[in-house]
Order: sequence, then structure tokens, then C-alpha cells
Amino acid sequence: MSTLDSTLTAEPATAEAATGSAILDVLRAAAATYGDKPAVVDSTGAGYSYREFLAAIEAGAAWFHGRDPRPPVLFVPGNGPDDVVALYAAITGGSVPLVADKTWTAEECARIAEATGASAVLASVDSALDRTTMPATDSPWPKLWWSELGPTRRNDRLDGIGFGRFTSGTTGMPRCLGFTQQAAVNAANAWRRSAELTERDTVLCLATLNNGLAFNTSLLSVFLSGATLVLHAGRPIPSSIARSIRKVEPTVLTAFPFVFDGLVRGSSDLGRGLRLSVSSAAPLSPETADAWQDLTGLRICDYYGLAEVGPVTFNDSSAPGSVGVPLHGVEIVIEPVAGVDEADGRGRVLVRTASMASRYLDEGEPVFADSLTAEGFLRSKDLGRLDEAGRLWLVGRLGQVVNVAGRKIDPTEVANVIRELPGVTEVVVRGEQSASGELLAAYVESTTVDRAAVVEHCRGRLAVYKLPQRITIAGSLPRNAAGKISSSALSTIGE
Repeated sequence: MSTLDSTLTAEPATAEAATGSAILDVLRAAAATYGDKPAVVDSTGAGYSYREFLAAIEAGAAWFHGRDPRPPVLFVPGNGPDDVVALYAAITGGSVPLVADKTWTAEECARIAEATGASAVLASVDSALDRTTMPATDSPWPKLWWSELGPTRRNDRLDGIGFGRFTSGTTGMPRCLGFTQQAAVNAANAWRRSAELTERDTVLCLATLNNGLAFNTSLLSVFLSGATLVLHAGRPIPSSIARSIRKVEPTVLTAFPFVFDGLVRGSSDLGRGLRLSVSSAAPLSPETADAWQDLTGLRICDYYGLAEVGPVTFNDSSAPGSVGVPLHGVEIVIEPVAGVDEADGRGRVLVRTASMASRYLDEGEPVFADSLTAEGFLRSKDLGRLDEAGRLWLVGRLGQVVNVAGRKIDPTEVANVIRELPGVTEVVVRGEQSASGELLAAYVESTTVDRAAVVEHCRGRLAVYKLPQRITIAGSLPRNAAGKISSSALSTIGE
């Protein structure tokens, strides 16, 4: 048993449980136990030992204490060791970082800042934000710059909150969720136990730090275990990633499905040190799963998580098609839904964990409590069923969402942006299948705009991953007898 186990007891994820610094307590215990062992490095080996990691975080927390802007702070990280230090420095320094997507445009970040009262931004040089357009200054971390945003409204929802994370924005602008530090410790401990992480592990994470795949599986859970976290320092292409795998020799690999797709097509030798491969955020093709097993001798494992509650299940690959069994401390209930066949027990997935968010930090509607049952279960939008072994099988969603390479996109948000373009009279945005998976398609009704105009208009208003890959423009979109757009006839335009 790890000597850190005394710090790992799950506590309620409440404001009261957030007093003190639960995360700093864990990091101090890890530094005392593992000392000069590498804690977080990039694939070149540059980074921090456990002792250095703690010292850098404490120095960074002092720097945040010296900033004038009140919390929260919009944090737009890259994917290096310094970004991890800055994250925990901001949390333990009381700045309440709101962990954003580095592909968000300046306009999207401005909307988020207005909604949350963020008074400053700490952003990676690799982000879509341009520091030359803002009153930016240097930070203690060479690849992160700092900019104060001027007077903003005071956020009165920060009591007990350590940090914020965002929903995927499948119903419009992403909502900002506030979590206690204890919630993060609870989530990390639940994952550590299921993945059986130990100090002997080296975890190579290829997911972006704001994404749940990294945040839930490859940050605090690694440090709780005394393992080593490695972040890929090269280009995000298969050949560069394969070189990192061969050099680092990880025991655990965490990556989006498209990374595994590329690796199985372009690699013949990835070494034999891996014991666990984890993928999530989008469906993994059976062909890739089979090819990965031929290449490494391992099946790719999966997990299911929700932004609002953290990691929920872990599938050790023993039941392909399911998302596995609940993590330690996680409760799942299936709620019947009108109009949904209940023959095999399917219904809405309800989840309660010790790592749940405390509240939304923005002023949008609905409030977070409206998403919970009287017993404190989150009413997700997923449909699923539980089998006799307690495994969860997802069978659909309530409402529509498009999943492009692991990023969930709300078609309505994209359609509303295109509809603002002068000359556009109607627009339909939806997901469509292609040879490489689901893509975002836009059907635009206009006699004056062209594809270039649509792309240029969207580029300044939406993150690059939200740009439609397939754009069809017609003077008139097909309609039914009631005058509504005929979805089934859209694909026939131009035939």
C-alpha cells in the first residue's frame, strides 16, 4: 500500500470540504515520499522532480497572490510541464483558474470572461489568443502570458471553489462548472484505484489538459500514485508520437481515438512496455482496436465521464461495447424515459459521485441544482442500461450532438453564427458520416455568399474545430409542404 493512502480518503465534494488546500496537501505528501523522482516531464525529459514540482507550485502560488485582479482567472493552457505547474499554482494560490480550450477565439473567451467575471487571462503562446491585441505581460512561465481584463463584475459564486471546468457546449455556449479541491482529489483517487496506478508507472498523456481525458486520468491521479507524467513535446502527428512512445517507454498511454487510428497505420514497433492503453471522448473503430492489439498485444480500454461529475466508469476491455463498471464511490441509476423502449432496462443515466461540481460559476440558466434529482444524482442526457454484472452500456442521447474527433459540437451554435452572415436566409447544420468518421456539415441558403465567405465569417467567431468541414450552398433549400426544411432531401442538393 502506498504511503500516500492516508491522504486519499474520499470526502464530500462540498464547500466545507474545500477548506485548507486538499491538493497542496497531496502534493506535499508526494514530494516528501518521492523526492527526486520525476513527477512531470515532457518527452525530451525536461520537467520537474516531485520536490521541484512542489517548490515551483508554491512559488507560482505566491506570484498569483501578488496579482491585483480578483478571482476567477481564465486559464488557457498548452500541454507542457509548466502548464501543469501553473494550473496547481493558480488553484492553491486562490485565483480559481477556469480551465479553457486553447482553440477558443478571442471572441469566445471574451463571452466566457463576461459570463464568469474573470478578471485576467493566463494563456499559452500556443493558444488561439493573440497577445499583441491585449495588454499582455510575461508570467513566471516562458510559454504563458498574462493579461488583466479590466473591471469585471464580481462573481459571488466562488465560495469553496478551487477551479472551474467547462461543459462541451452542446447546447450553446459552454457552461462553467465550479469544483472544490476535494472533488479533484476524489476523482483522481477513484481513477487511480481502477487503473491500478503505482509509482512504477510512466503515463504518457496525448490529450489536451483541459479535456476530461487528461484532467481526470493523467494529472492528480498520477501524482497521488507517485508515478511519472510525460507530456508529448513534439508535433501531434503519428510519426512524432511514435518516436515519443519508443523513447519514453510508457506503461500507460492516454490518447484520443484519432491518435490510435494514426499510430496503427504508421507504426510497426512501439515497444513492449505498455500495460494499459486508454481512449475516450469519441467512438473507437473496431478495426483500430484489433490493429492495436496486433501491434502491442493490448486491447484499448475506455472510460465514461461527464464534465459535471468527473470520471464515472472504467472498461478494462473485457466487455467490448460497454463503458465498463462504476469507479469506486460512483453510483449509477437508470431512470425510465417516456417514449424510450424499456424492454432491456434502458433509460436516462443518472450519476452521483464524490467528485461532482458544486455549482455553475456563470449566470446562465438553468442553475446546476436543476440538473439534479432530490437525491443528488445528475440527470445526464445519455441513454443507457446496466447489465447483470453492473456494466454500463450507452445506447443514445437525449437531444442531438455532433462528435468530431472527440470534440462535441452543438450544431445550433454553429448554425446561429452562420445565420448572422448578410445574405444568408436559412441554414441547417448537422452531423454526417464520412469515411473517416462523423463530420460537421452546413447547408446554407443564399444567392450571394460563397463557401469562402462562410468559412471566413465562422473563423473569427468559432473555435477552429467547430468550422463545418462540408459546406453546401444553394439558392433555396428543399422544404416540405409545411414550409419547413426537409432534412432528408438536403443530401440531394446538386444532384
